[in-house]
Amino acid sequence: KGGESMKMGRPKKENPNTTSLSFKINDEQLTRLRAYCTLTKKTQGEVIRAAIEAYINVKPDEQPQK
Repeated sequence: KGGESMKMGRPKKENPNTTSLSFKINDEQLTRLRAYCTLTKKTQGEVIRAAIEAYINVKPDEQPQK
């Protein structure tokens, strides 16, 4: 009423995930990822984003060696 329209739906995220990324992993990694997601009740995206953040927040000289 009064000329103002209320927007319906979810509130906008402050920093939405808008970029899609594609990469390959082996069968064992996929099995372990799925098991971890089931155990923690998190999505694959949530787990991968958290892993990326944890990895890039470590200084390069402190990174695990391959």
